[in-house]
Amino acid sequence: MSNQKFIYLAFVLGALSLAVTMKSASVAVMATLGQPDNLVAGLLPISTLIAGGVAVGSFFAVLRNQQAVGFTDLVISELVKVKWPDREETLGSSWVVIAATAFLALSLALFDFFWAKVTGVFLFTEV
Repeated sequence: MSNQKFIYLAFVLGALSLAVTMKSASVAVMATLGQPDNLVAGLLPISTLIAGGVAVGSFFAVLRNQQAVGFTDLVISELVKVKWPDREETLGSSWVVIAATAFLALSLALFDFFWAKVTGVFLFTEV
């Protein structure tokens, strides 16, 4: 495993995103049940401890799963092989996307204006 530090980084980021999700979920469940989110030992709310426990547990569970570690190692190895675009290519593609978006927005605005007038005439809402 030559990508060990990146595997750890990916699993830590996954655990952190799970912790944020679990914090929100535990706050919502406790609010639904009418339970206050009290501080434990005057330091951390219960929801934070629940989220932290789930995050740490999931980190070590995924780290022990050889299929997950192997898959992540393969993904990182393939990402190293990707030829990323240079600055000029990225800027050129961005301008194409901006121009196409502006053209489509203008076209839709004109169609909307036209059909609003046509339906207004047929529905006798305009004088």
